Amino acid sequence: MHPEKYGEVVRNSGFAGERFKNRPEIVRAVSAVLTVFGISMIFFLPDDTAMEKLRKAGWTLLTAGGLSNTLDRLVRHYVVDYIPRGRYVYNLGDFAIGAGTAGFVAGTVLDRNEEVS
Repeated sequence: MHPEKYGEVVRNSGFAGERFKNRPEIVRAVSAVLTVFGISMIFFLPDDTAMEKLRKAGWTLLTAGGLSNTLDRLVRHYVVDYIPRGRYVYNLGDFAIGAGTAGFVAGTVLDRNEEVS
């Protein structure tokens, strides 16, 4: 399931798990559109309460990881992965996406719990 390997570094030309690796133009276009959307959303998310700040920080981290991978795709035409974990190989941008997603979801769920109480 690993993308093409070059030593400890993996060149992944698709999405996670090599999805759409044979359609790099689609991968680059979707990545660019999602990254622009992610960056623009940072300016629209409220940050008045602690949970809104957590949600916005999570979204910002998620977007930063996505931007890193998108720049790899646009410049190199593949994402450089170099941290092996189980069946897959990741990069720091992937961990930022995961941590940002967790922060965004936590901020959303905790904010909704406060509204219910």
